[in-house]
Amino acid sequence: HNREEVVRKMTTMLAGAMDNNGISIDIWDYGGQDVFHTLHHLLLTRHGLYLLCFASDDLVKDEAEALRYLTFWLNSAKIHAPEAPVIIVGTKAELLKEDE
Repeated sequence: HNREEVVRKMTTMLAGAMDNNGISIDIWDYGGQDVFHTLHHLLLTRHGLYLLCFASDDLVKDEAEALRYLTFWLNSAKIHAPEAPVIIVGTKAELLKEDE
């Protein structure tokens, strides 16, 4: 998706969430535990905006496992919420060295 399309979709979603008291936003933390994978079809919808957070230093420690994790979540979002925007957020950047 290009930036304008994401902004348009977010504006439409927020407009749909508005009532006389403002905007209603629900925030859910799915965690990454395998036990919750069977619930994705219930939790991931086209009406959401998803933040896929991962520890940046994991890409250095175990690149294959980090990519497996990211691929799993991106595929899950694509299957269950193909029209929903996904923002990938790398955390712990301060733990990376300049050359990493």
